[in-house]
Amino acid sequence: MLLFTIEDVKGLMSALLQKETFDPFLLVEAEIRGRAALSVDGRLPEDFYSEEEISKFRAEGEFSPYREIRPLIFEGIRGKHTPKQIKIVFRAPNSLMQKILSGSDADPDQVSGFFLNLRFSNGKLTLSSGCSMKTFSLDKTAEKLWDAWLSEWMEREKFYYTIMA
Repeated sequence: MLLFTIEDVKGLMSALLQKETFDPFLLVEAEIRGRAALSVDGRLPEDFYSEEEISKFRAEGEFSPYREIRPLIFEGIRGKHTPKQIKIVFRAPNSLMQKILSGSDADPDQVSGFFLNLRFSNGKLTLSSGCSMKTFSLDKTAEKLWDAWLSEWMEREKFYYTIMA
């Protein structure tokens, strides 16, 4: 697990809310405390989408693609005042997990998810990585691969950060 403290808060927030940077991820949940409290459950609402859409989304995981929810998150944050707190949990889609794990000794059937946690509080923005395994294992190969991919992605996106853990 890595913890990144973001130095350019405005730059990352712009990427989060106005660009497609985070769109490849799935939204697990979001909580925003500002002019109102907004809580978003990212589980796929099967009664909202067509069977074809649900089937397509399910291939990547049980959560909604962030690109589908981004306008709602933007509306919840937008305004004159900075929100007091933001918490967003992303999950890597199944295709990205397979890509990261391919060619390694890690067993993809044992990984239940790669996560990216965003937290904004008291003017400080942090991102942390997480790897969930289906069974207990001392093998940290999958976690290290996710951390390496995430570090490279943040460099590519030019998110300026300090690694805290």
